[in-house]
Order: sequence, then C-alpha cells, then structure tokens
Amino acid sequence: MKCAQLIVDNYETQEYRFNIKESADAQFNNIQYMYVGRNESMAEGFVGCVSRVEFDDIYPLKLLFQQDPPPNVRSLGGGVLHEDFCGVEPVTHPPEAVETRPPPRTDLQAERDYHKTDEAILGTVLAFIFLLLVIVAVVLVRALSRHKGEYLTQEERGADGAADPDAAALAAATGPRVTKRREFFI
Repeated sequence: MKCAQLIVDNYETQEYRFNIKESADAQFNNIQYMYVGRNESMAEGFVGCVSRVEFDDIYPLKLLFQQDPPPNVRSLGGGVLHEDFCGVEPVTHPPEAVETRPPPRTDLQAERDYHKTDEAILGTVLAFIFLLLVIVAVVLVRALSRHKGEYLTQEERGADGAADPDAAALAAATGPRVTKRREFFI
C-alpha cells in the first residue's frame, strides 16, 4: 500500500492511500501529468495563490518559472501566469557542507605532559651547565692564586740559583730595575 500526503497551509494534512502490491516496484519517478489548481475538466476548482508545489524533490513551479523551462512543464489556460510567493517566504535549502579533512585527534593531557618533559630536560641541562661553569671558575681562581705570593717582589730574571741578593744582581740577565719617579699633569 502506497501513501500520498497533501499539505495545504494550516489545514489538516490529507492522506491518500493506493492499493499497490509491494512486488510492483511502483515509484512516482516518471510522472506524465500533474495538475495544480483548476484544469479544463473541472467546472469549479481552486481559486487563489499557489506558492510552492513539491513532489519527491521535484518542484514543478520552480521549473515553470525558469528562464528556459523544460518542454514537459507548461501552463494551460489563457491567463498570464506570474511568479508569486503569496506572502510566504520561499523555501531555501541549506548549502552543502564543504568536505574537509577532519583535524587530527590529539590528547591534550599527553601534549601537556610532553611540554612538561621538555621543560624538565631543558632545566636539567641548563642547571648542569651552570654548575660546570661555577666549578671551572673555582678551579681557575684557585690555580691562579696558588702560584702568586702575597706581595710583589722585584727579583731579577736569570738569578734563580744565586746564594745572596748581591750574587743575584750580578748574575741577572736584565740588570737592576730602578725606576725614576715621574710626574704627570693632566
């Protein structure tokens, strides 16, 4: 059993049932005639405004008012027919969604843990480098200060094995260092 529904404005929906066997494979996809409103076989009929007609995703009124309507959709009668929405907003279909690749699924907690791990490794490496620099500075200061005495001596070069200062002065390669004081005016 097949069923057709007729919906007009706010009136009660009308259903018409047709006794067609399931094995008949009946589909209404090859409609030869469809009358909307009054036709020549009626003495009385519909008087008013028809804004939309839909039949299984086929819109005959839209086809009729196209710039070049198909030859099988036409208006009968003598009156001029013009498009009118009868005070009803036209039905607009939502645009088809643009297919895009879905974003990759990410686990936010794993990403946070990953950044924490990066920060921990970076902090450890920087702390190790800082500690190594401190140790190198301590070793350098200690090595440089071990070879210096507490005061500056004016010993001659080349007199390392001399017994007394006079012998050192005689054996020195550079001679005695005697500087004359100078005065500078700025």
